[in-house]
Amino acid sequence: MKYLYLILCCSFTLFSFGQPTPDNNLHFDQLASRWDEAIPLGNGQLGALIWKKDNTIRFSLDRADLWDERKAFAIENHNFNWVQQQIKNNSYGSVQQWGDAPYDRSPYPTKLPAASLFFDLAKFGTVVSNVLDLEQATNILRFKDGRILKTFIHAYKPFGYFEITGNNVSDLLPQLIPHQYENNTNKDENKSVVEGQDLARLGYKQGNIIRTSNYEVLHQNTYDDHFFEVVLRWEKISAKKLIGYWTIVNDQKATPSALSLKKYTEEKASHLHWWSNYWSKSSITIPDKNLEKQYYLDMYKLGAVAREGAPAITLQAVWTADNGGLPPWKGDFHNDLNTQLSYWPAYSGNRLAEAKSYTDWLWKIRKKNKNFTKQYFGVDGLNVPGVLTLNGDPMGGWIQYSLSPTIGAWAAQHFYWQWKYSMDKTFLK
Repeated sequence: MKYLYLILCCSFTLFSFGQPTPDNNLHFDQLASRWDEAIPLGNGQLGALIWKKDNTIRFSLDRADLWDERKAFAIENHNFNWVQQQIKNNSYGSVQQWGDAPYDRSPYPTKLPAASLFFDLAKFGTVVSNVLDLEQATNILRFKDGRILKTFIHAYKPFGYFEITGNNVSDLLPQLIPHQYENNTNKDENKSVVEGQDLARLGYKQGNIIRTSNYEVLHQNTYDDHFFEVVLRWEKISAKKLIGYWTIVNDQKATPSALSLKKYTEEKASHLHWWSNYWSKSSITIPDKNLEKQYYLDMYKLGAVAREGAPAITLQAVWTADNGGLPPWKGDFHNDLNTQLSYWPAYSGNRLAEAKSYTDWLWKIRKKNKNFTKQYFGVDGLNVPGVLTLNGDPMGGWIQYSLSPTIGAWAAQHFYWQWKYSMDKTFLK
């Protein structure tokens, strides 16, 4: 019996370190034609969506902390008691004008998209295979004439990489595309906040790009003295291989440093090592292979959007809309199932470092939330707005939800789970 017990334990240990199989990957024979059906890559801080637009291979680039935090909701003007009084006075319209309307009326505060880069699809030829390899967190595009485009976002460093192999790689060069903040011909004042209103409403001046023979740098001013920069660089390694990278920096100048094949190989190896360790944390097997595949897809998504030290998961995480407009619902933090459910697989799935990105963020903004609780509800304590910015400021919008007294209880559950599954006494303290 003792030996049988050891065999069972060893078998379970081997099984628990299984990686997702190729059957769990996403397989297509073409590129997606919409940004919200694109192949997603990410590392909690940077994100990219890979799809087709206007006969180009388009990478929609994103960074989690790109925000316009200008204030539109004057929460300090009223409180919960005032709301109750308006209900008694049958004058709830004044509440809606104060608490609900600013969210729809003002384009900010909002999450911001960064930029896009593209390759000329006509020069690559016909796509025959489009695969998201879950085990390697890598997108692999194969073309009819044998060319291959591989791309990944490094698991924990702020860089996205791409590698092109095949004939005539000198013709397959990428190019940055800034988002249009001025002179947008598709401007539509009637779009709702759900659809994503026009970027031009933010009032930014159009960004400028410096272009050289092997790198590009986009500088985009946003509001007040804030700005971000996007770097794209590539190197021809041989007649049949080209490699490159992109990155986004917030409120600092970017440096387009050179990329060698040796460095690229090392970066790829460290990326694969992180994901191999991530997948080793847990695995599952169930008779219904569609459900099993869905499990691995969702665990991949968690690994792509949650990282210790990165911001918590917003409505679209690191994949802000690339449709010429603001993200739906401003890409903000909806502290209901939109945020909380994103972390549910992390606890029993043994990904506590990823789950901690949520409790760390809530802990970081707790002072603002305490002030909100005191100002709006008139009591000492710690509640959390239902809709808020990266820095923890309430955004308003349908205040039965956005200023609900119940949100703090849902958020607190994650602190309990983090303690229950980690037994980390320092965290508990």
